[in-house]
Amino acid sequence: MCERGNVMRSVLLAMVLVVFVLSGVPAFANGGDETDGCLNSAMLAKAGVLNEAAHFAEDSVTCARCGMEFAAGRHGQPAGAVPCPSCGNEDGAEREGSGFSFGADMGVLNKYVSRGLTYSEDPVFQPNVWGSYYGLTLNVWANLDLTDYNGMAGGFYEVDYGLDYTGEAGGLEYSAGALYYSYPRMDDADTVEIYAGLGLDAPLHPKLNLYYDCWRGDGFYGVFSVEHCVGLPSVLGCKTELGLAAQVGLGSKNYNVYSYGSDHTAFTDYVLTASLPVEVTENISVTPSVSYSSALDRTIRSKIDNDDAVIAGFVVSTRF
Repeated sequence: MCERGNVMRSVLLAMVLVVFVLSGVPAFANGGDETDGCLNSAMLAKAGVLNEAAHFAEDSVTCARCGMEFAAGRHGQPAGAVPCPSCGNEDGAEREGSGFSFGADMGVLNKYVSRGLTYSEDPVFQPNVWGSYYGLTLNVWANLDLTDYNGMAGGFYEVDYGLDYTGEAGGLEYSAGALYYSYPRMDDADTVEIYAGLGLDAPLHPKLNLYYDCWRGDGFYGVFSVEHCVGLPSVLGCKTELGLAAQVGLGSKNYNVYSYGSDHTAFTDYVLTASLPVEVTENISVTPSVSYSSALDRTIRSKIDNDDAVIAGFVVSTRF
């Protein structure tokens, strides 16, 4: 057990060092065009890869002066003044897809893991549909078991409904919303979380999300995350990047009693993720990924069956 723990800590340290080193390297793709942020990196959220609340894509903006196209903000947010990274122009920047937008994600993973807990050891299909209007987004996410691991092959083990508002001001991204977790084939298992989050437009894009289970858990779960993207040469004319992300979760006493059977406040789990989003067309992307998830607290590790997991798969995303 100690040897395995040392290996896991070494992997975590190496990943953190790589992310910090790469955070000082400019991201270039497509023969030298500077990019900003991962292509649809948040599409991995909730799919056992990142424990974020909703799934959003980056909008692109075309500079009215020099014609450069660059990433700027989330789908559905008003354009505002978006400075061009090439010429600095803030006048007349056109946000493509502002106002109403919608999309869908179709994920296939080798297992379903969230917040350090393994809900299925076998392959799963995880669809998500969303619609957004000026920062207000409604999404429905589900997990469908592809085997009889939970006794419901071909049935939905979980269906979640999310409402989120995300905005930006002065280099600060803020969000707030609610999540309804439903389990169609389980009695007395549904619950509700409300949450708020803050993120910085800075190296490593640090983010802090705080969730409160106001129905069954009566406790808090916080997630601190960082990410960085490295632009790669185009593949057959498709934009691609290497995305690296790390996150750590902290649960309050009540939340940990409800979720893990542990009766104290503790850091619960961490997740390391590497993804390779490929923009096939302007509206379609494919994101293969691999993640390592591990429980941190010794008591929690003793309470759950699978305290370490490797999650691999891909997500096909469309947006309009």
